[in-house]
Amino acid sequence: MEKETQKRCFKHLAYEERVNIELMKAQRYSLRHIAQTLHRAVSSICDELNKKQVRGKYCAKKAHLKAYQQRYWSKYQSFKAIAHQHLIEEKLKLRLSPERIAGFLKQQGVCISSKAVYKFVHSRCLERYLWKPRKRTKRKATYLQDHRKFAVREPVFETGHFEMDFVVCSQNTHCLLVLVDRFSRFTFVQKLENKTKESLMHAFQTMTKRVSMKTVTTDNDIVFACWRELEQMFGVQIFFTRPYRSWEKPLVEQTNKLIRQFVPKKTNMRTVSETKLHVIDQFLNHTPRQCLNYATAYEQHYG
Repeated sequence: MEKETQKRCFKHLAYEERVNIELMKAQRYSLRHIAQTLHRAVSSICDELNKKQVRGKYCAKKAHLKAYQQRYWSKYQSFKAIAHQHLIEEKLKLRLSPERIAGFLKQQGVCISSKAVYKFVHSRCLERYLWKPRKRTKRKATYLQDHRKFAVREPVFETGHFEMDFVVCSQNTHCLLVLVDRFSRFTFVQKLENKTKESLMHAFQTMTKRVSMKTVTTDNDIVFACWRELEQMFGVQIFFTRPYRSWEKPLVEQTNKLIRQFVPKKTNMRTVSETKLHVIDQFLNHTPRQCLNYATAYEQHYG
């Protein structure tokens, strides 16, 4: 009998995972059990509990804040490296390793870690001066555990089957949630303050009051980790496309391009008003479409 290998995640712990760690620790579960439940290494759970405690007690909220602060202040190491870039480049050309450069700078009274030097090297494409250039690894596909796969999704001949995606911005966490009916092309666009479980639940609650939702096809965004709760609360089946295959939900991708005519890239989503959303709704749902024999999406959906 072949030994089953457990797939583990090598990314930073999410807030939801820290909440689970806090709850399971309070229930006196072993570190191994917590690690197996979250698909993490035992050492990762052990380090999390040891390093993120506050006054001898582990709290998910405080641990997440502490992790955020550590990530935030780590950037200043890179800023120091940029300030001494000429010296670093000179030492690299002399074939000094990043560790030796960091040690040399420390002797000069400049505290920079070797990791910051490595990061500077990669950002300036200076790998050719390293003894062992960094190996390029293939991008690994992300996935949600035990999700309902896109391959089993059936063709539709009625309304109520949607494709879903987000239109995001780089300035802040505000975004637009977009759902498109696969049969009628009827589109819902709702503004969210952030991509969290609570915002998604509230949006679904609003939309299910307006229309019956039977299935939803979306991607593997981490916000959809609560997909089982969505199914139970709203009686909808959720399907997931394969990672990095946006063409498996082409309708909503094409709709996003149309929405971008009204909110171009680099638009701050916080400034998108209800009036603007109404204009987008009128354009998408009340304009005749060739694929609908020149009927509107509204007429196809409610007619």
